[in-house]
Amino acid sequence: MDANEIYKVAFSGDEKPYYFLPFRFKKKNNKYLLVNDLGDYIWLDANDFHALINYRIDKNSSIYKDLITRFFVIDDDSHGNIEQIVIRYRTKKAFLLSFTKLHIFVLTLRCNLRCTYCQVSRKNIDANKQKYDMNEEIARKSVDLMFKSNAKDISVEVQGGEPLLNFDILKFIVEYSKKQNRLYNKNIHYTLVTNLYEIEEEIITFLKHNNFYVSVSIDGPSFLHNLNRRAPNGDSYERLKINLENLIGELGAEHIAGLLTVTRSHLHYPKEVIDEYVQLGLNSIFIRPLNTFGFAKNILESIHYSVEEFLSFYKGAIQYIVSLNKSGIRFVERYSQILLHSILTPFASSFVDLSSPCGAGIGQIVYNYNGDVFTCDEGRMLGEMGDYTFRLGNVLQNSYDEIFLSDKLQIICMSSCNECLPGCSDCVYQPYCGVCPVYNYYTQGSIFGNFSTNNRCKLHEGLFDYFFDLLDSSSAPILESFVKF
Repeated sequence: MDANEIYKVAFSGDEKPYYFLPFRFKKKNNKYLLVNDLGDYIWLDANDFHALINYRIDKNSSIYKDLITRFFVIDDDSHGNIEQIVIRYRTKKAFLLSFTKLHIFVLTLRCNLRCTYCQVSRKNIDANKQKYDMNEEIARKSVDLMFKSNAKDISVEVQGGEPLLNFDILKFIVEYSKKQNRLYNKNIHYTLVTNLYEIEEEIITFLKHNNFYVSVSIDGPSFLHNLNRRAPNGDSYERLKINLENLIGELGAEHIAGLLTVTRSHLHYPKEVIDEYVQLGLNSIFIRPLNTFGFAKNILESIHYSVEEFLSFYKGAIQYIVSLNKSGIRFVERYSQILLHSILTPFASSFVDLSSPCGAGIGQIVYNYNGDVFTCDEGRMLGEMGDYTFRLGNVLQNSYDEIFLSDKLQIICMSSCNECLPGCSDCVYQPYCGVCPVYNYYTQGSIFGNFSTNNRCKLHEGLFDYFFDLLDSSSAPILESFVKF
């Protein structure tokens, strides 16, 4: 069926000056924000919006031309746009063609810090290595399973606990994956997630030689970092600062990603946190809210906050980051970059949590220290709490087909298609957002969730509201530059 036939079938019936293509809308600040299935958006004032829906828009106006070119309406002269729409939608969903890019290896549950918000049910550093560390057999079988993915680009992420406590297995995974890749010829990228409390020169040399990216948690100035990321001697910040300086000197700041987990203690210090990152020589920060899995659940009342309080902190941080960029200091917040990428480009989000369906299994997979395979890191965290709903199998017992083609994974994927979920399907931000079945299950008892009372939904609606307000202001050029950072 060609474009002409599609047009006749879709828009047959009463004669109209133009026809609507699918879009959602929301009234904001006495204007209307319209977003279509492709993620294109347009602002209309009240008069133009009511003229549009009543078929009274002047077809010679610039507004009408924008509505045509941005795929909100179609007419007899523009029905060829359907072919462009198909191409654009295929581009948005192209991530589905590259099955499982992100492979997370949990090398150990042991850790040398006692963070207040720990979400993985860590074990003490002197805990039984045989019980809580990944061994060579599990590492080998996990890498073998990884190479069965059809993705050309593979990201290997190693984490814990503190993965450097099992450095021999980290080396094995890298060396074995490189050896196996002679057969598969994939593009492999390595990332280490570490607290950077202990790192020797040998390790830094290894990371540099293998072109690692390093993600490290930094909670801001020393009084905040030491409060939330507790070391046996009471001061984790000074060792972090020294080790980070050495790491930046060898790898470069562009290879280091700083991560902030916001607790109640941070809420009044967005500027101080950003200043600390800049002073440490970093050019970015990833700000995330608390995750209430693991040990964090036990002390939730003392460290938690409302969605509104997090949004207030986040907005304060973004406003300060925008002012830094205006003054000539290049700095970016990575989650805003991800959200803006979805809004401002025709491409799908690279962030599995904002995909539809979400990345559980099909975008990411987790190989736990004991060989268990989970849909995602959140599913693994739930498993450490004794609930194995999101465990897909074990590398020692199950084949690729049993894990990745299972009914369980298909149901989980189905539950995260926000195009057809009540509360999501008619949300103006649906094309940019994603659903987390693990969060829904853990907080609301159903993988399908209830979005009228869902705090994750509330948080993202607040974030998108904020960024669309900024995009409609003088800050728009700065935000657009974030995407290219």
